[in-house]
Amino acid sequence: RESRDEVEVHIGSAGRLVFDRHSGALTRWTAAGRALVEGGLRVNLWRAPTDNDGGLLFHVERRGGWQVGPRWCRDAQRWHEAGYDRLRPRVAALDFSQPDPAAFRVRVQTVLAANALPPAFACDQTWELGGNGEVALQTDLKPLRDDLPNLPRFGLTLALPAEFDRMRWYGRGPHENYDDRKESAFVGEYAGGVRDQFVPYLRPQENGNKTDVRWAALTDRQGAGLLACGRPLFQVSAHVYTAEALSWTRHLHELRPSSFITLNLDARQGGLGIDLLR
Repeated sequence: RESRDEVEVHIGSAGRLVFDRHSGALTRWTAAGRALVEGGLRVNLWRAPTDNDGGLLFHVERRGGWQVGPRWCRDAQRWHEAGYDRLRPRVAALDFSQPDPAAFRVRVQTVLAANALPPAFACDQTWELGGNGEVALQTDLKPLRDDLPNLPRFGLTLALPAEFDRMRWYGRGPHENYDDRKESAFVGEYAGGVRDQFVPYLRPQENGNKTDVRWAALTDRQGAGLLACGRPLFQVSAHVYTAEALSWTRHLHELRPSSFITLNLDARQGGLGIDLLR
């Protein structure tokens, strides 16, 4: 079903998926009469800067009558200057096909750019929607400029209903782990509340990541929700706080939970030392 602004697909137990024609994003997904996502799924290259990334410097000074407030430094400042924290997609092409009666394919080609900056990346995403409830997504990213800094992460982020606050995964755990800090986190099946994954650093920042994940599920108390599987492995984190809140909040006690769950699914995330993605 098509309109000027949206494309709506109904397919088997996968339910109803709605794509925005302007951004190319999956904006709504419902199945069995309930919403599975609260906000559009989008490519995510940003992480809340850690202390090693440079973090936030807070100062106020006078420059021509303007008040200058918080800013990042070192790696985080370069990511911010490249617009990684505010990339927006613009659709270049949107194509649909039906390879067989029980499957539907959506291909979305977008250009990612921040306001007032030249385009940064070309993104090519292919959705394979199956009647068995499986939705497969492949995302390819190509840089469009030579001056872009290394990536802090490459993945997807989406908002889930607040009741999907139970997390189970098969990967490294139970504590947070990263590519350069995971020797003490062993591969196994783990479970806990989404709030339990939060690590309360004195200054809010990236936290709670899990590496070498085969699958991860976020569900409600009755076990209904979403299951994400990697081909072969991925990284995952889930929070009641948004990336914006973790990036810009100065003190831990000032953090305010959102009304939804933020789920991050990453092909990779840079380490906490100098192991950033090229």
